[in-house]
Amino acid sequence: MSEEKTLTLETIDLCQSGLHPLTLKVAQGEIFGILGPHGSGKTAAFNLLSGKSSPTSGTLKILGKDFWRHERELRRLVGACASPQHDINTPGLEYTAREHLNFEAGLIGFSHEKYRDRIDEVLAFVGLAAYDNLLVTAFPGDMRRRLALARALLTKPQLVIIDEPTAGVAEEKCELIWKLLRDLQDEGKTIVLTTSSWQEVQEVCDRVAQLCEGELQDIIAP
Repeated sequence: MSEEKTLTLETIDLCQSGLHPLTLKVAQGEIFGILGPHGSGKTAAFNLLSGKSSPTSGTLKILGKDFWRHERELRRLVGACASPQHDINTPGLEYTAREHLNFEAGLIGFSHEKYRDRIDEVLAFVGLAAYDNLLVTAFPGDMRRRLALARALLTKPQLVIIDEPTAGVAEEKCELIWKLLRDLQDEGKTIVLTTSSWQEVQEVCDRVAQLCEGELQDIIAP
């Protein structure tokens, strides 16, 4: 990666229990993968990079600013999409897709009225506009992941961080998710994703960091 490129995300010796010091540089508009098997530290990395958990040491910079010193400003510039086992919790499953996004918009602190048009936009973007009044409990895996992505996009983030984009998604539906990631990149978004799938890395990532037992092994172009 050229040093002249603008960095959207940078970590310097970022670590916590189960994750060794992690130093990364992710350029604006890049799709950057974090690859590793189960237990390699991918979800710990996701939680740190998305600000869902605090590091024991190290620095996280978003758009050149220390995340924890400018958290209020930066948090709305980061859209986080957790893995399926940590995503779309009750009461979201009892809602329709639109109600789920309305609920999330309320948690973010915006009124339904203000976010009505944005909800329409993200539902259309992920291909769920025709299913907005269907209960989330009726959604198959790919539709749940697309709804989770829609939720992460509500604030028009510049950086989108996704833990296991196609986990729980039927193999023949994975391309739907990958196309959405490419479309976001075409819009200028920066994407960081974790995955255990080498195929997924090859399909969408510009570069990938390989993790093993919580330690960064290498950063390569797939």
